[in-house]
Amino acid sequence: MIWLTWRQHRKQALFGLAGLAVLAAVLIPTGNRMRDVFASSGARGCLDALGGAQLVAFRAAQECNSTVERFADGYETWAYGGVLLMFLPLLAGMFWGAPVVAREVEQGTHRLVWTQDVSRTRWFLVKVGLVGGGVLLLATGYALLTNWWLWPLTRTLVVPMDYLIFDQLGVVPVAYTLFAVALGAFAGVVTRKVLPAMGATFVAFLAVRGVVEFLVRPNVMAPKEYRVATTTSEPMLPNPAKRDWVIDTAVHNADGSVKEPNGTAFCLRPPPGADASPPPGAAQGGRGGGCTAEGGYNLWTYQPSGRFTTFQLIEAGIFLVLAVALVAGTVHLVRRRLS
Repeated sequence: MIWLTWRQHRKQALFGLAGLAVLAAVLIPTGNRMRDVFASSGARGCLDALGGAQLVAFRAAQECNSTVERFADGYETWAYGGVLLMFLPLLAGMFWGAPVVAREVEQGTHRLVWTQDVSRTRWFLVKVGLVGGGVLLLATGYALLTNWWLWPLTRTLVVPMDYLIFDQLGVVPVAYTLFAVALGAFAGVVTRKVLPAMGATFVAFLAVRGVVEFLVRPNVMAPKEYRVATTTSEPMLPNPAKRDWVIDTAVHNADGSVKEPNGTAFCLRPPPGADASPPPGAAQGGRGGGCTAEGGYNLWTYQPSGRFTTFQLIEAGIFLVLAVALVAGTVHLVRRRLS
């Protein structure tokens, strides 16, 4: 069975290895170049200098942001181009998972194997085990490459926990890939034809990913908040080096009502002992909302970057459990319904 499975899927394995080699040939030199520019532009130095404080002085944050933007301007398209990598797990499910059973059933070759004293369960588990093992190795290599390549961008241009970026980092790409392959195998048994199985895998994979990404992930843990008074002699901003996932920002009046959504504002108070008063309504960093009355504040709602690993493990666990459930369901269908 092992030799037969290898003969049936060796082309897929070779194409997968070739694809990983091409990906490495693109990401390694561009990643090295990106890391060199990240250091030489001063972006890495200024972010390191900000340290780990939750809030930093407005001037320090703005100066570092200006330096970071000069680096990021040259690599913005790279970050968006990297989003294409998140579709690789889906392709594995469609082109590796969906045909693993559907092609055999469509061509009727599974019956020949069953006449050779090979049980249905063993037939399926050997096939999905070898294909899944190969996919696991390739997905791990892909995840290591993309994590390494994206590192300078996650420190400057994108937030690791933000939508679409989170999906490419950590261990979740491996879990997505295993889920996609298990989903493809399940769809193959249900539809018994390769093309319908590929289509069902495409739709179901995107549906499940959408539910988890937009409904489950934001509610895994309650977000945190920090507040900064709008009337102050030294404005403070969230530390850009922390790379927290900021979900919402707003300027609030003292009574808690929202004065300006999606913005920040500061009314500068003269430092102690200063004779001059700031211009009326002096504002920094807002969208024209200006000052609030005494007691107003800026409110940031966020998920701390320190929760990244926790979110990764929870989401990877969800997809691994779904993958195991799909494999169990497929075994049941192979044993009870497949003829």
